[in-house]
Amino acid sequence: MYSLQPPLNRQPHCISENVLNSPRLLVTEKIMRAIKEGGFLFPQAKEIDLTHPSLQLNTAIFSKILESCSPQLTHVKLNCSYHLKNWFEVIQNYAHLTSLSLKNWTRPISQEVQCLLDPSLFPNFENLELELLDLCPIGKLKEPLQLLPKCPPLTSLSIGCTLRDLQTFLNNNLQLEHLEFRGALATDQDFEYIAQLSQLESLKILFGYHLSDQTLQKIVNSCSHLKHLSFHQCRLLTQEGFKIISQLPALESVTFDNCKNLTDLELQMTVDNCPELKHLTIKNSKGITSIECISKLSKLESLTLGACPDLSDRELQMIVDGCPHLKHLVLDLHPLSSHSSPKAFPQLESLKLTFPFPELTTILANGQNLKHLEIRIATLSLQEAVAIGNCHQLQRLAIRFIYDATNRGLTDEVVQAMLQNKPELTELDISGTFHPDLSEEALLAAFESCPALEKRTFLAWPDPKKTPFNLSFS
Repeated sequence: MYSLQPPLNRQPHCISENVLNSPRLLVTEKIMRAIKEGGFLFPQAKEIDLTHPSLQLNTAIFSKILESCSPQLTHVKLNCSYHLKNWFEVIQNYAHLTSLSLKNWTRPISQEVQCLLDPSLFPNFENLELELLDLCPIGKLKEPLQLLPKCPPLTSLSIGCTLRDLQTFLNNNLQLEHLEFRGALATDQDFEYIAQLSQLESLKILFGYHLSDQTLQKIVNSCSHLKHLSFHQCRLLTQEGFKIISQLPALESVTFDNCKNLTDLELQMTVDNCPELKHLTIKNSKGITSIECISKLSKLESLTLGACPDLSDRELQMIVDGCPHLKHLVLDLHPLSSHSSPKAFPQLESLKLTFPFPELTTILANGQNLKHLEIRIATLSLQEAVAIGNCHQLQRLAIRFIYDATNRGLTDEVVQAMLQNKPELTELDISGTFHPDLSEEALLAAFESCPALEKRTFLAWPDPKKTPFNLSFS
């Protein structure tokens, strides 16, 4: 049974059994209130994510949330823009901690990191992620990192700084397998230190402005176990650099984002020499004019294309036909050049279109296997709603409306057609515009076809002159 209520008139807390017994807990505002006001416990939760933008945390609430989870807590993700001055005093009570992710930290953290890497406090710690808005405080890590010879080696690190400040750290963590490095301040010499990590399997370089072909060659020569590569804004890489990437025949995943020298020739080399590729992302690459060669990747499982000009839907159809294992497709601001519509993609399980697609009905004609659908659209016609309604296995549906003052959003008839027979739908997002022609009665009636709808549901209000409503369950 569902009801629509003004936000201030909150209903009694109701958390599903699946969430209560899940080993992973994403703390939303609803769950935080359930813990704070209702005393709810999540005894199986060993991994907790506290990065949801709606949360308003302080140290007392943070402590109470952790106390509601398993005492064997192993993974914590924390948004440090909250007022959590004594957060580490809470964290250090959990000796089983193996992974910590700190986002948006803008204060010096040298003392906390030094304690965090102390094996007497956290003997099993192996994964550290530091995502900072202000890179200056990271320089203060140099002193505690010199004490790291007694620290157990990490296997995963995400950080942004100059790598020369971390040379001592890297020398002690030669077993590091996963590295995400935001190198906006790094020189080409900084990147050379990565070559010391011979066991590296996954490397993601963000803002690699000064990464050269020669340094990339040293990394590839040394790190023979590399299977996952991601390059973002690596603008100095030339044809020689992309040729080096093709020297990794076991490569399973590669991302090229804003690599201005990437052309059809380099893409062809990667495809020809990396037959094991399962995940491919190409974004903001103006030198790409044809993607036909991707159809040779018979093991490809996911493909993301974004802001690449002059790509035709004929080529896209060739890829879908030539890649029988393709399950996930993302077209991100990706205008198709031709006017003929592609065929349906029956094998897809996940489809994301972040631009208005003129032939949505055709694409969804055989979407019987779709589990995740995200589209960006100006208006949703009844015919398109019926096509979505025929995707009965959908678990997540997001319709992001392009805001337009003349856009009247969804109607009763469209919602009923779209949500018909959705027994597995757990997430729904119809954000981005008002829905003045959508009645609460029709919305509630449509929800009766979605018995599993319970998680992170977002609804825009039907009329900007009315009180916004939230979805609550009873």
